[in-house]
Amino acid sequence: MTEDDLSTKPPAPFTIHHIDTVEGRRTWRAMITDAPHVGTLINYIDARQAAPSERALRWYQRELFENRFFRIPSPVTACMIRSGDAITVTERKSVCGHKTVFRFPDAPDLLLCASNLGEGFPLNTILMPSLRCGLNFGTRTWTISPEEAEDAIAIFSAEEWQPVRPATNVAAVCGDPNFAHMLWNQLPALRETAGSSRRTPPPTIVTFFEPLGDIELLVPDIAHWPVERPAHYAMPNAPGRTLFCFGSTQIDPQTRAALQRSAGDAIAADGAGALSARLEGRRPIVWVSVRTRNRTPVNQREFLTGLIARLLATWPNAVVLLDGHSIAEDVRKRGAPLSALPAENDCEDLIAQENAKSLQTAARDAEEVAAILRAVETETPAHAGRVIDASNLSILNSIALAARADFYICHHGSVQHKIGWTTSTPGVTHSNRRVIERRPAHWVMDQAGHDTVPVYFPEDLIMDIVDTAPALQDSVDDNARSLQSENYQFADVTAAIDFTLEELARVHARPPVRQ
Repeated sequence: MTEDDLSTKPPAPFTIHHIDTVEGRRTWRAMITDAPHVGTLINYIDARQAAPSERALRWYQRELFENRFFRIPSPVTACMIRSGDAITVTERKSVCGHKTVFRFPDAPDLLLCASNLGEGFPLNTILMPSLRCGLNFGTRTWTISPEEAEDAIAIFSAEEWQPVRPATNVAAVCGDPNFAHMLWNQLPALRETAGSSRRTPPPTIVTFFEPLGDIELLVPDIAHWPVERPAHYAMPNAPGRTLFCFGSTQIDPQTRAALQRSAGDAIAADGAGALSARLEGRRPIVWVSVRTRNRTPVNQREFLTGLIARLLATWPNAVVLLDGHSIAEDVRKRGAPLSALPAENDCEDLIAQENAKSLQTAARDAEEVAAILRAVETETPAHAGRVIDASNLSILNSIALAARADFYICHHGSVQHKIGWTTSTPGVTHSNRRVIERRPAHWVMDQAGHDTVPVYFPEDLIMDIVDTAPALQDSVDDNARSLQSENYQFADVTAAIDFTLEELARVHARPPVRQ
């Protein structure tokens, strides 16, 4: 083999393995040859990330907000070194799965990665470009992939990124199209850093999505901070800049109170206030979710029409609110009518794609709510006036109405979080057996930061449906695929209604039967 052959030989594929695997231990041994203190680095990070204060804001994020850098022990010398500039990368053609990749001027062959919004972006992966390998030592979900690592290394290899340098400015990526992630993983952390950071000039916030409205209104302490709102979805990475993600893992009372104030102001100014007026003098007010996407019961309409009939007959003063997908505040502000939107798959820009997805989902849910209302009018016309269509509203209007409820019946996930994480209202939650068997009730309560445990339907009332989504992979219609994913049915609709009404009676007693 000639020297020219060697110079043109493609590099070995980049690999990333978890430390608990055979391949991970092999990677560990390769790394400690050049970096004998990798273990010291991992132990240091694990110890810092185990502190209770990490739920409000990760330690390294707090240091970045305050100092523009954070410190770790060098894997080469074990001496403390400072972070330099950093970039944030995302999954290709997706607004999810952000990963931040940090460089270190005193350890140029070290890259340290943070990922996983739901866990507050812990540091979890070491990359060593010279060895073409990475070692994951934390979460196994939403971690940086070899392809994303290659993308980051390619960016850092460009001439304008040389040499590795300290950061001259710091910018934090904020926002998610899903309001629940914004409430759970972003606003508490932003409030925490705004209350403690005294750095001048203040850090920059980069936000692509504000589903709960302008972040300055929800966190007034950042009113003087610079906020970048790019019109198109592209991370503003730049040499000498630390562009990083941050997060929290529990909703605090102050954040929840600020959201409720904002929701109250919004509904007072919007036409949805008329819906709120219809609730006056009614008890119990029952919040019911309607969902047409994945992870929904295929006999939802049969269950809900039967439930509503019996509920309103048993509680003559009750009212039912039918909630569908809520429209994010930033989507509503952009104001594109549904008829003017291209199909979700035809949107080149990811922000436009999320707009289309949200509006189309809300429209489908509103159609199902209308069908349920028609069924109620047909079967029990005397009750029709006590069933309110609360679908297709903005998320703040939905949250304001949810705050009036005495009880809820919801799908598992962000549909439940709309009421279960913004209030301490009791209720019941249904899902497929895979979710229910995980016993998620206390986890859901813990993230909400209050002491109201949601009650999940018993497993024997649920029957999973065979997932037909993989068979539809060649379909041009993503909605057709999503509708077939992880669905289930109530195995015995009458028994499911009995269970729901018994739970409602625990918190709002049945009125005495007239003789």
